[in-house]
Amino acid sequence: MTAVALTVHSLGGTCYRVTDPAGSGHSHAVDLAARPVCDCKDFAFRGQARPCKHIRAAVAFRDADPQGKLLDALSEKDTLDLIDQPPRRRGPETPDPDAVTIAEAALAAWRRELREGKRTPTTFDGLWVAASAATHAREAQATPSIAAGWYALARAVVEMEAVA
Repeated sequence: MTAVALTVHSLGGTCYRVTDPAGSGHSHAVDLAARPVCDCKDFAFRGQARPCKHIRAAVAFRDADPQGKLLDALSEKDTLDLIDQPPRRRGPETPDPDAVTIAEAALAAWRRELREGKRTPTTFDGLWVAASAATHAREAQATPSIAAGWYALARAVVEMEAVA
Protein backbone atom coordinates (compact mmCIF):
# COMPACT_ATOMS: atom_id res chain seq x y z
CA MET A 1 0.00 0.00 0.00
CA THR A 2 1.40 3.39 -0.97
CA ALA A 3 0.90 6.39 1.24
CA VAL A 4 -0.53 9.43 -0.49
CA ALA A 5 0.68 12.77 0.79
CA LEU A 6 -1.87 15.09 2.28
CA THR A 7 -2.15 18.58 0.86
CA VAL A 8 -1.50 21.31 3.42
CA HIS A 9 -2.23 25.02 2.93
CA SER A 10 -1.35 27.65 5.50
CA LEU A 11 -4.25 29.92 6.41
CA GLY A 12 -2.00 32.24 8.41
CA GLY A 13 -0.97 32.14 12.03
CA THR A 14 -1.35 28.64 13.45
CA CYS A 15 -4.23 27.59 11.13
CA TYR A 16 -3.99 25.18 8.20
CA ARG A 17 -6.32 23.53 5.70
CA VAL A 18 -5.42 19.86 5.17
CA THR A 19 -6.90 17.72 2.38
CA ASP A 20 -6.48 13.99 1.77
CA PRO A 21 -6.85 13.58 -2.00
CA ALA A 22 -6.89 9.78 -1.72
CA GLY A 23 -9.43 9.75 1.12
CA SER A 24 -12.72 11.63 1.27
CA GLY A 25 -11.24 14.65 -0.50
CA HIS A 26 -12.73 16.91 2.15
CA SER A 27 -10.66 19.67 3.66
CA HIS A 28 -10.15 19.80 7.41
CA ALA A 29 -9.28 22.82 9.51
CA VAL A 30 -6.27 22.35 11.78
CA ASP A 31 -5.10 24.81 14.43
CA LEU A 32 -1.62 24.15 15.82
CA ALA A 33 -1.99 26.46 18.81
CA ALA A 34 -0.73 25.31 22.23
CA ARG A 35 -3.14 22.34 22.06
CA PRO A 36 -3.57 21.34 18.39
CA VAL A 37 -7.13 20.69 17.20
CA CYS A 38 -8.72 19.36 14.02
CA ASP A 39 -12.34 19.23 12.88
CA CYS A 40 -12.14 15.64 11.58
CA LYS A 41 -14.01 12.63 13.05
CA ASP A 42 -10.76 10.93 14.08
CA PHE A 43 -9.76 13.89 16.27
CA ALA A 44 -13.29 14.11 17.70
CA PHE A 45 -12.98 10.44 18.71
CA ARG A 46 -9.36 10.36 19.98
CA GLY A 47 -8.80 13.97 20.96
CA GLN A 48 -5.32 14.76 22.23
CA ALA A 49 -4.51 11.10 22.98
CA ARG A 50 -3.10 10.52 19.48
CA PRO A 51 -2.95 13.28 16.85
CA CYS A 52 -4.92 12.62 13.69
CA LYS A 53 -3.21 12.43 10.30
CA HIS A 54 -4.29 16.01 9.52
CA ILE A 55 -2.52 17.41 12.60
CA ARG A 56 0.58 15.29 11.86
CA ALA A 57 0.62 16.59 8.27
CA ALA A 58 0.24 20.23 9.39
CA VAL A 59 3.05 19.79 11.95
CA ALA A 60 5.32 18.27 9.27
CA PHE A 61 4.45 21.14 6.92
CA ARG A 62 5.24 23.74 9.58
CA ASP A 63 8.44 21.99 10.66
CA ALA A 64 9.72 21.92 7.08
CA ASP A 65 10.19 25.70 7.40
CA PRO A 66 12.89 26.47 10.00
CA GLN A 67 11.09 29.69 10.95
CA GLY A 68 7.64 28.10 10.92
CA LYS A 69 7.30 27.60 14.67
CA LEU A 70 8.44 31.15 15.32
CA LEU A 71 6.16 32.78 12.77
CA ASP A 72 3.09 30.59 13.36
CA ALA A 73 2.78 31.81 16.92
CA LEU A 74 2.56 35.40 15.69
CA SER A 75 -0.37 37.18 14.13
CA GLU A 76 0.01 38.43 10.57
CA LYS A 77 0.62 41.97 11.83
CA ASP A 78 3.26 40.78 14.32
CA THR A 79 5.00 38.75 11.62
CA LEU A 80 5.11 41.72 9.26
CA ASP A 81 6.36 43.96 12.08
CA LEU A 82 9.13 41.45 12.79
CA ILE A 83 10.16 41.25 9.14
CA ASP A 84 9.88 44.97 8.41
CA GLN A 85 11.58 46.33 11.52
CA PRO A 86 13.29 49.64 10.96
CA PRO A 87 17.06 49.51 11.33
CA ARG A 88 18.23 50.09 14.87
CA ARG A 89 20.20 53.22 15.42
CA ARG A 90 23.61 52.52 16.81
CA GLY A 91 25.11 55.96 16.99
CA PRO A 92 24.19 59.53 17.70
CA GLU A 93 21.16 61.09 16.04
CA THR A 94 23.14 64.05 14.70
CA PRO A 95 26.83 64.54 13.86
CA ASP A 96 29.11 65.65 16.68
CA PRO A 97 30.44 69.12 15.75
CA ASP A 98 33.99 68.17 16.84
CA ALA A 99 33.90 65.06 14.66
CA VAL A 100 32.69 67.15 11.70
CA THR A 101 35.54 69.63 12.19
CA ILE A 102 38.16 66.87 12.39
CA ALA A 103 36.74 64.98 9.38
CA GLU A 104 36.53 68.10 7.22
CA ALA A 105 40.13 69.01 8.18
CA ALA A 106 41.25 65.51 7.14
CA LEU A 107 39.48 65.89 3.80
CA ALA A 108 41.07 69.30 3.24
CA ALA A 109 44.53 67.93 4.14
CA TRP A 110 44.09 64.98 1.78
CA ARG A 111 43.07 67.28 -1.07
CA ARG A 112 45.98 69.63 -0.34
CA GLU A 113 48.54 66.79 -0.30
CA LEU A 114 47.07 65.40 -3.52
CA ARG A 115 47.25 68.81 -5.18
CA GLU A 116 50.85 69.34 -4.01
CA GLY A 117 51.91 65.92 -5.32
CA LYS A 118 52.72 64.57 -1.84
CA ARG A 119 50.37 61.64 -2.44
CA THR A 120 48.59 59.85 -5.27
CA PRO A 121 44.90 58.98 -5.42
CA THR A 122 45.96 55.41 -4.59
CA THR A 123 47.93 56.21 -1.45
CA PHE A 124 45.75 54.29 0.97
CA ASP A 125 46.51 55.31 4.53
CA GLY A 126 44.71 56.72 7.56
CA LEU A 127 44.31 60.14 5.98
CA TRP A 128 42.72 58.58 2.92
CA VAL A 129 40.28 56.59 5.14
CA ALA A 130 39.36 59.72 7.12
CA ALA A 131 38.91 61.78 3.95
CA SER A 132 36.76 59.03 2.40
CA ALA A 133 34.62 58.87 5.54
CA ALA A 134 34.18 62.65 5.44
CA THR A 135 33.05 62.38 1.80
CA HIS A 136 30.56 59.64 2.69
CA ALA A 137 29.28 61.78 5.56
CA ARG A 138 28.69 64.70 3.21
CA GLU A 139 26.75 62.41 0.88
CA ALA A 140 24.64 61.17 3.80
CA GLN A 141 23.57 64.59 5.08
CA ALA A 142 19.93 63.76 4.34
CA THR A 143 20.15 61.06 7.03
CA PRO A 144 21.88 62.68 10.00
CA SER A 145 22.40 59.47 11.98
CA ILE A 146 24.28 57.90 9.06
CA ALA A 147 26.32 61.05 8.50
CA ALA A 148 27.14 61.05 12.23
CA GLY A 149 28.51 57.52 11.92
CA TRP A 150 30.78 58.47 9.02
CA TYR A 151 32.04 61.59 10.82
CA ALA A 152 32.69 59.52 13.95
CA LEU A 153 34.69 57.02 11.88
CA ALA A 154 36.79 59.83 10.37
CA ARG A 155 37.46 61.23 13.84
CA ALA A 156 38.45 57.82 15.22
CA VAL A 157 40.88 57.21 12.34
CA VAL A 158 42.51 60.64 12.76
CA GLU A 159 42.83 60.08 16.51
CA MET A 160 44.35 56.61 15.95
CA GLU A 161 46.82 58.03 13.44
CA ALA A 162 47.83 60.75 15.93
CA VAL A 163 48.60 58.09 18.57
CA ALA A 164 50.55 55.83 16.16
